Amino acid sequence: MTPEDFVSRLTNVNKRGNGKWLCSCPSHSDSDPSLSVGQTNTGKILLRCFAGCSALDVVTAMGLRLEDLFPDAYEENPLAFAQREIAQREKLKSDISYANTFLNILTSNLKKGQAVSENDIKKGHRLKAFLVKQGVV
Repeated sequence: MTPEDFVSRLTNVNKRGNGKWLCSCPSHSDSDPSLSVGQTNTGKILLRCFAGCSALDVVTAMGLRLEDLFPDAYEENPLAFAQREIAQREKLKSDISYANTFLNILTSNLKKGQAVSENDIKKGHRLKAFLVKQGVV
């Protein structure tokens, strides 16, 4: 897939120069474009969501796979891509587990009437939004 093909699947696309775009991220509710799309001199696609979504989040939301960003490299070394994708999925599982644990403890403390910091409540809101985005809650 070329970078142009990739960008054509996105919304609110703003060209930022040769091989650079700013678009709405398909992985989260994005009212102000936060996904930077670029390309290397070999045509490989580079992604960065300034809201924090991973490349895996972005391509999954688009119905794509990570290797779609690097088709030539995947053909050269499919094991490296498989290992990277497995590691990213394991990190996502770990993040989901952490969010669930934090929210369970926070909820338990609130039910018991224990003091909870404002930062913990804000963190709880962010973690709940993360779980909703992942389809867990």
